[in-house]
Amino acid sequence: MDMQGIKLMSDRKQMLVFWSKSAVEKAGENISALQAKLIEEATDITSGASDWFLHALPSEGDNLCYECRGHELPDKWKIFVQVAVYKPMAPIRDDHPDPERRGKVINFPEVIDSADNQVFALYDDLVAL
Repeated sequence: MDMQGIKLMSDRKQMLVFWSKSAVEKAGENISALQAKLIEEATDITSGASDWFLHALPSEGDNLCYECRGHELPDKWKIFVQVAVYKPMAPIRDDHPDPERRGKVINFPEVIDSADNQVFALYDDLVAL
């Protein structure tokens, strides 16, 4: 790893991680640990993903999380991190192929709509301040 925010590997694309102002404020002093966890998990995800991915990092002590959306470009992944809240989805259909999952309610992240959650900065620029 060259830097926390940019991971370079000969067989993988570069990852650029952009944090919203809200996500930076929410993460506080934990931002470096969250960044490292995101890079580790995104490395696994992108090994089998193409075009885009959606991933949530949990937040401690509340119903909030960090929604991480990755967008694949020819030479890199751009990942955008925003504060989100877990919202319940409709129950899984009764005709779902897995009988154990039928009727279950799954929580899914929904980005919080605020101006500060739409302003992004590259992780490496944040830690250089």
